[in-house]
Parts: sequence; structure tokens; C-alpha cells
Amino acid sequence: RVLLPHDRELTADETDVVGAVGRISLPIRVGGTGELMYEQLGAMRSAPARAEDGSAIERQEEVFVVRYEKGIAYVRRWEEAGNRE
Repeated sequence: RVLLPHDRELTADETDVVGAVGRISLPIRVGGTGELMYEQLGAMRSAPARAEDGSAIERQEEVFVVRYEKGIAYVRRWEEAGNRE
């Protein structure tokens, strides 16, 4: 791969999805998969998403990523941020 003089390789911390805050763009059904939109390094990104607890999450709900496995972001509603651990 060729890098231009001002380009550099990104570190794992810069591309890590865990901890990202975003909104659900395609609803998550009970036990199903939807889509998460989030901003990273100034660009909008998307990822398949499931609710960590298997519940449904409606479109436009604000969520954060608690883990990322096999290309799926497992999310929790933002209002639940301090309620579980």
C-alpha cells in the first residue's frame, strides 16, 4: 500500500467502535439487527447493530457501543449509560 507524505496508518484506538455514541438509523427488532450511524474521525460511519440485552430499539434513539464482535456493534440506550455495569 502506498501512503502519501501527509498520510499515516490509523491506530486501533482511532478506529475502535467501542464507546462510540450514535443513533439507530434502521430499527433493531427484538433479538434482531439494525443499523447504527456514528461519527468517527470527522466522518459518518455505519455498522450493523444489536441491542446488548436483545430488546428492540427504535430509529433515531441515541445509543453507545458496549462491545464489537464479528462485525456487529452491541449497543445500549444512552439513557441507560449510568444504570448498569
